[in-house]
Amino acid sequence: MKILAIVPARGGSKGIKNKNIVLLAKKPLISWTLNECKKILDSRKYDIDFIVSTDSKEILDVACKEGFYNDQLRPANLSSDAALTLDVLKYELLKKEEIIKNKYDYVLLLQPTCPLRRSKHIEDCIDLMFKNDVDSVVSVKNVAISGDHPFRMKKIENNMLVNFIEQGFEDMRPRQELPDVFLRNGCVYLTRASLIREGETVVGKKCLPYIMDEESSTNIDTHADLFVAEFYLNQLANQV
Repeated sequence: MKILAIVPARGGSKGIKNKNIVLLAKKPLISWTLNECKKILDSRKYDIDFIVSTDSKEILDVACKEGFYNDQLRPANLSSDAALTLDVLKYELLKKEEIIKNKYDYVLLLQPTCPLRRSKHIEDCIDLMFKNDVDSVVSVKNVAISGDHPFRMKKIENNMLVNFIEQGFEDMRPRQELPDVFLRNGCVYLTRASLIREGETVVGKKCLPYIMDEESSTNIDTHADLFVAEFYLNQLANQV
């Protein structure tokens, strides 16, 4: 089974300038993901190719230093805020298949904003896919654990605060009594290449979850997320 792993790293970002190469624990953010990719390559367990898709020469330079060479920048129409991830994946998949004159079975999406995702998480998702007849495997986290449960969420209608999910009562149960609810954490998306190639979807209908803990699910959107991630990384370093 042949896998194309794509690390999409756009140069522009609004929340954090040059987010994908901002320093986190003295390394560019994208390097944390690429280092885990190298571990998978070194293991030689899978027939897998890794590419970094970007519109930024700076990001390409960082990727090259980490051992991931790409001599082409992503086109401008796939580099704006409005660009769809599906379109980026399809572009890179078709381009790579044209180069190798062969087709991939799966596309693996690894966002560089997940610095605490480890190679084991990725390998677990690949093994899940290989052992099951499904379209996709997607990593998730349990939001009930953090307290961000949808039964506690609100919306504003006519200036009044109302339940986002109406149960007919105000749900004040302790979080331990609330049903488990899972949210995509952005760490791993693994999908049949045919769905990407045909421009259908990043996540197929037959989708298996891969549950990750809150710490490993850390996703960088804000400067506060950087502080949290650095705290976790320092803790991990002290445990070694």
